[in-house]
Amino acid sequence: MDSIKNVLPSVIKNLQSPEISKRSRLSREWPEIVGPVLEKHTQPRVGNQKELIIWVDQSSLAYEIHQKYSQTILKRAQAAIGEEEVTRVVIRVGQLR
Repeated sequence: MDSIKNVLPSVIKNLQSPEISKRSRLSREWPEIVGPVLEKHTQPRVGNQKELIIWVDQSSLAYEIHQKYSQTILKRAQAAIGEEEVTRVVIRVGQLR
């Protein structure tokens, strides 16, 4: 039988924060959610109030996403990380990191 000292580090490593897990799933699925063209110009974040925050590097593209694609992106993001996790899309313009 293993001592708790040997088992505890692996147990702690497997207890990943649900918030971190949600973010990593969204990042992993993002290219499929928005497609290859939008992926190059956007970055997703999950806000504190169940918001999918999409950072966009061009204001004209932010407008286009808002007008044409925000509901589709929301539905795809909900399918990827759960309907209860994100309920609306917020678009921000800024430099991508």
